[in-house]
Amino acid sequence: MCSPHGVVKEFEDLKAEVERLAGSTGAAEYARILRQHGVERPRQFRITQPVRLCAKDVYLLLEELRSNARENQREMEPDSERSTGGDRDDSTTGVIYDDGTDDDSNENLHHLRTGR
Repeated sequence: MCSPHGVVKEFEDLKAEVERLAGSTGAAEYARILRQHGVERPRQFRITQPVRLCAKDVYLLLEELRSNARENQREMEPDSERSTGGDRDDSTTGVIYDDGTDDDSNENLHHLRTGR
C-alpha cells in the first residue's frame, strides 16, 4: 500500500469483501468511512497517515462482518450438529453396569424376577 496504485488496489479489495459480506449496506458503510476520513474515493488521499487510519477502520468493519457471518452460520446449523450428545440414547439414565446392561434393563429384569 505504498504507492497510490497500491492504495487503490487495497481499498478495492476491502470494498469487494465488505460488499460480499454485507451487500449494499456494507457498501454504504464503506463509503461512510471514506467520507469520515475526508475523501469520496481512495485515490483522493494525499498523505499516508489518513490512508492507514481509514484502512484500519474499513478492516475493523470487515472483521465485524466476518464475525457476524460466522455467528449467523452457527445459528443456521441444525440442532443435531450443534449438540455434543452424539448418539446417546436418552431413554436410560446413562449408568452402565459391569455386565454391560444399563438401569432400564436391570429394572426390567427385576420386574421379571419379582413380578413387581
